[in-house]
Amino acid sequence: MSCAKGLTKPRRVLLALGLVAAFAALMPLAPLAQEDFMDVPPAPTGPPLTPLELGIKVYKSDFANCELCHGWSGGGGLPLMVDGMDMDGGPPLVGLKMTREAMIEVIACGRLNKGVMPGYFDDAWTAKYLCGGKTAAQVPAVERPPMFDPFLYMDEIEAVVTFIETVYMGPGMNLEYCMMYFGPESRGCDRFR
Repeated sequence: MSCAKGLTKPRRVLLALGLVAAFAALMPLAPLAQEDFMDVPPAPTGPPLTPLELGIKVYKSDFANCELCHGWSGGGGLPLMVDGMDMDGGPPLVGLKMTREAMIEVIACGRLNKGVMPGYFDDAWTAKYLCGGKTAAQVPAVERPPMFDPFLYMDEIEAVVTFIETVYMGPGMNLEYCMMYFGPESRGCDRFR
């Protein structure tokens, strides 16, 4: 039985108008902005980042965790505990002798060697992006590194490689790169002043 059935027609109209007004009061006064959607990042402001700046941003971010394993100065990470498991820190990146293409593949696909380097690219191990020339169907799961979530976009992976090549395979961390990494006012760069 409808709650409005016993009401006279004018009262039903008033009830309907009241419900419309109540719902309208719940609606936002302004249209929703892009930031109101959880999975849509806000539009960037200011000039676009250079590949080096983007590489630094991703490398030190909480979602990629490169710094956690390889250290902010690229000297290698300290042993750490992850989900109750002891893990070795990542190897040093200073003086690394790898081609750009090999580094991109290691970051995209991951690597199982003396430690575990997770893969960061969503299309890794598929026909779209082969890893070691193979797909996941061609390599048993125990022989593949875990995939990191959230994934990185290929331009972010390439930017991290640009950062590694420019700084760690180049002159190493110095005052200029340290200030780019931490900001010009950071006390972390005092050792280079």
